[in-house]
Amino acid sequence: MGFTTELREVVLEACARAPGPMTVATLKKALTKPFREEAPLREALAALLAEGQLHIWPGTGTAKSPKYWIHEPAAYVRERLLKLLRDDPQTAAELAKQLKGLGCSSSTLARPLAELAEAGRAYRHLPPKGAALSWALKPPAPEKLLPKTLKTFLEERAALSKRGFPAAQLEGAARALFAAQAADAAAIDPTDLPGRLLAILRLANRNDALPLKELRNLTSIAKAEFDAAILALAEARRIHLNAHDRPAGLSEEERYGFVADGQGHYFVAASLRE
Repeated sequence: MGFTTELREVVLEACARAPGPMTVATLKKALTKPFREEAPLREALAALLAEGQLHIWPGTGTAKSPKYWIHEPAAYVRERLLKLLRDDPQTAAELAKQLKGLGCSSSTLARPLAELAEAGRAYRHLPPKGAALSWALKPPAPEKLLPKTLKTFLEERAALSKRGFPAAQLEGAARALFAAQAADAAAIDPTDLPGRLLAILRLANRNDALPLKELRNLTSIAKAEFDAAILALAEARRIHLNAHDRPAGLSEEERYGFVADGQGHYFVAASLRE
């Protein structure tokens, strides 16, 4: 049989019932014999894709054949991530194992996880050991996010307490210090993205290069806007950018954490030229 409205509806129903994305071969098995002819089946899939009723998913396994499903990949993966993160923090690798059937890997999850973080729906957590960040629906406790800061403060408080300084005075001084830093940052025009980034670099008191991942984490700027602002500052010679010396060896996850100029360069850190 050729492509018909009936075939279109049968294919759409089969994809709606499917527990996950299906290749053409898998889809054929879900259909009765009259609807398995290859050419009209592919014509029906093309029509449903054009209408936005179906979506293409990345292939898995050795064949890497494309798959089809009723759910849009990016939105569906984000929602699945939110469900998986309801309990304990998990790394991208741990999440990818649970989403393997959707063609996900730790590198392909970098973008949806970052998008959830930018939307305030997920938070990065520092690992107790190792280098891989964990992700959770709640932000980390302050002492876990800034352990060195807390350790330094406790040591300084203990030393000054021995010299007679009241603990309440020292804790008040610490709060005032952080409040002053926050006030300086709040005084920056939020619409002036390059100006905000320059101000943060100055507040960081860094003459050496500041990693761009760290700089973006200090802002609430979306990645696309952040990248554009960084490149504009570099073009205006307000900052100097350090490029990765082996960009070809970077994974997709690593590249997403850097700033690309579209010419094959991936910048990893910035420093003031002032």
